[in-house]
Amino acid sequence: MEFGIAYTLAIASAAIASLYGLMSATGAYGIVKAVGLFGVAFVGCHGPAWMVKAKQRLGWTGVAFGALVTAVCLVATLWGGIGTNASGGAVLRAERTSQSANVAADRAELARLLSARQALPAFTPATAETVTATREGVTAAEAIRLRECGNGEPKQRGPNCRQRETEEQAKRDALTTAETNKAATDRAAKLCADAAAIRARLNTSPAPQEADPQASAFSSLTGWSTDFAIALYAFWLSLAFELGAMFTMLIAYSSAPVVMVATATPEPAAAAPDEAVSDPAPACGAGAGAPPATPSQCRCGTCCPFHAGVLAEMRRWRGDARCSLQALSPLVR
Repeated sequence: MEFGIAYTLAIASAAIASLYGLMSATGAYGIVKAVGLFGVAFVGCHGPAWMVKAKQRLGWTGVAFGALVTAVCLVATLWGGIGTNASGGAVLRAERTSQSANVAADRAELARLLSARQALPAFTPATAETVTATREGVTAAEAIRLRECGNGEPKQRGPNCRQRETEEQAKRDALTTAETNKAATDRAAKLCADAAAIRARLNTSPAPQEADPQASAFSSLTGWSTDFAIALYAFWLSLAFELGAMFTMLIAYSSAPVVMVATATPEPAAAAPDEAVSDPAPACGAGAGAPPATPSQCRCGTCCPFHAGVLAEMRRWRGDARCSLQALSPLVR
């Protein structure tokens, strides 16, 4: 179970670090970079556990070099992990930012259109037919005025010339008003159509979201910028994966079972009838099915194959050549 958890975290950390290799380079370069980052992260996860083994086999020199290797691997892993974590949500953040910007722009444009519509002066709606009819009235009034006033000749000026001129001027004023109303009508229609299109777009578009809600919440709590919050989270997540893998790997390796290797115990040689035996304790393995004697009772001492195997195994496991058979006597009974 411990090894399963440890290697799951190690593979996850290595995968996160190696993914940046594929994201930052293309082709064979990306593959080689990804494989290298995976290996570096995987080795770094074993750093503390292997440092313990290095201490047993090589002493403090191995520990110092292992610490250096582990630190270098950790920095490289964090570098790749930060790139992956920061780039992983970049597309989504860009989409949300663009969407929010579009919604804000539409709302600002809608407000401008409504303000422009309200700023239009009062007018009477007019169509193109209204302008055409008014223009025809001006043409007719002009013809009447020319006939009455004799084309400007004083001698041909009739008694109603002044009235015809007044009527023509009134028609021209009406034409000017009709054209102004027509322009205002067209302008108002365009403003209303544009506002309606923006309203429809706002109604159908999804609601704007924060580019990174987590970073925004953290920024609100701490007062730090959102960009700093995003970078800090990318770093912290990579560090959590790598340190978690290191710790679980250390626990898994430190709790690995120790296998005791014992060799077969030969039958003790029969003592001569006249041989005096000073130690009344039985020899190792004496009697059918009898357990081996303790090291203090073993008359053959370190030459006993069973106790010699136990001592060698304990020395190898503990990494201490000073272990004595008598010191291990309480452990072997």
